[in-house]
Amino acid sequence: MGAQPRPKNPAGFEIYECWGEFLDTQNRMALALFEDCFDGVRIMAKFDEYFNQPQTFAKWVRRAEIAKQMGKKIHLCIDWHNTATGPNDYHDYVQRPTLNKLAKAVGAIIKEFPNASIVEVANEPYYVQNAQQRITIKEYHPLVLAYIDGCSIGNHKGILLASQSSKGKWNKPGNKVEDGWEWSDTRWQPGMWEGLHTAVLHTHTTPNDLIAALTDHWYQGKAIGYQHEIYESELAPTGKLLKTNTTAGAQMYSAVLNMARQERLPICFLTIDGRSPNFGASGNWPGAMGLVNAYE
Repeated sequence: MGAQPRPKNPAGFEIYECWGEFLDTQNRMALALFEDCFDGVRIMAKFDEYFNQPQTFAKWVRRAEIAKQMGKKIHLCIDWHNTATGPNDYHDYVQRPTLNKLAKAVGAIIKEFPNASIVEVANEPYYVQNAQQRITIKEYHPLVLAYIDGCSIGNHKGILLASQSSKGKWNKPGNKVEDGWEWSDTRWQPGMWEGLHTAVLHTHTTPNDLIAALTDHWYQGKAIGYQHEIYESELAPTGKLLKTNTTAGAQMYSAVLNMARQERLPICFLTIDGRSPNFGASGNWPGAMGLVNAYE
């Protein structure tokens, strides 16, 4: 295993929206906000949906097409967890093709989203409620390599994003960062990024505390991880304690945006969304956006 040099520069500022609820709402204010504020959308397409829920999968394809028509980028997360209906069954179990079939399945899904700028290796692969399905950093490595093969099959021309192998987020003992995907000699030539979810269900209430948490992982003060540039692929500036439509919420968003622009950090906001009434309407799920969400 040869040593790999660190990158010299951060990836560059871009801002994405997660879940893509903006794109199929009839709320003109929501669409205008997406049009004006975001470079792209993060769409999560699951193996279970591709194989067993074609109507659900078709929704994500339609959202990608709308984003394309608006001139926006597509961040495609090909996920191997179950479809959640709320916080209680979030990442309940893993449903993923076997390793020898994984690359072909990844390639087939990518072909449904030919304009994807980013392909991501699952959402939070280090966490699943079923403890028997949790994996180590070392077990994650060959799955990333299968996604690399899938990117070739699907003729993907953009970034490959994989979860940073931070020991603190993996659920089994004996994890070694040097066993992780970042340390492989295999490279996806168009570029690879390390994904982080540093601040989602957090309790920070001041911009300084939130920014300190975000920058704690960086290399020598730059938005660079173990071997690749960092992308905050889910970020909720208001966390668990603040609401978006408040002065404090606005201050948190403004501070994060200014920091990300200055530090050339790509980010994806989790909490701006037009959600369904049965997913998060109780307030237990992070985020509130009365501007676009009729249920708040």
